[in-house]
Amino acid sequence: MTEIPYHRQLADAREWINGLPRDVAAQAGVLTRLLEEAENDQRIRAVSLEGSMSRGGADELSDLDTRIWVADDDFDSMLADLPSFARTVGVPLDILFETPGSHYLFVQYVDGVQLELLALRTPKQPVPSAASWF
Repeated sequence: MTEIPYHRQLADAREWINGLPRDVAAQAGVLTRLLEEAENDQRIRAVSLEGSMSRGGADELSDLDTRIWVADDDFDSMLADLPSFARTVGVPLDILFETPGSHYLFVQYVDGVQLELLALRTPKQPVPSAASWF
């Protein structure tokens, strides 16, 4: 498997996730829910995945290194909602760095998946109603 191409459309991202090996099914589930939630949140312009999962080297213990790209005008409100956003993706066992205004969370879900979630600022620009996948 190769690195995820830049600017994949959500349909391509879902297809890629659905093709992941069975041993990373829990991570695939979290990625699917992350995309769904990002698509429903108009503040989010794009989602990216980095690390071993994006390179095809992940196993059942691999964490998810994710980024959400947030419209500049909506960035502060997204930071306030970031812990709630992480809770919509799964049932957290623990959220580290859950401090007001933090742009970074590390989430341990009850299913064992670990999510690194970083919110990054991006200029507001016309985009389709759904978030993009980097």
